[in-house]
Amino acid sequence: MTRRPVDLAAVAASRRRRAAATLKYPELISPAKQARLAAWAAEQEEPATMAEKKRATARGGLTEVIHFRVAPEDLARLDALSERIPVASRNTITRAALRLGITALEEDPARFLQATVTPPASGRKRS
Repeated sequence: MTRRPVDLAAVAASRRRRAAATLKYPELISPAKQARLAAWAAEQEEPATMAEKKRATARGGLTEVIHFRVAPEDLARLDALSERIPVASRNTITRAALRLGITALEEDPARFLQATVTPPASGRKRS
C-alpha cells in the first residue's frame, strides 16, 4: 500500500486557521488550555523580547547590545589587557572598562575633554 504524501503547506494553513479560531473563541476550550493559549499569544506578540529575556537571565542581565568603532590603538590595548587577564574575555574587559570610565566621568565630567582631544593621526588638518 502506498501512502499519500503529506501536504505540509496545507497542514500549516490548517494549524493557523485552528489557532485563529481558538483565539477568536477562547470560551470553547478548557481553563488550563486558555492559560496556555494566553501565554502563547503573549509570546507570539514579542517573540524576540521573550527569548531575549530568557537569555538575559542566563547572562546575568546583559540584555542590551551596542556597536561602536574604536581606534586600532584602543583595540590593541584591549587585546593586551585580555592577554594579561586570561580569565576574562575581551568583551568582559571592555564592559569593565566602560563601567570604570562611566564612573570616572560621573565623578569628573571634565575628564571627557581629556579623552576626546587627540592629535590627528596624519599630518592633514581636518576642515
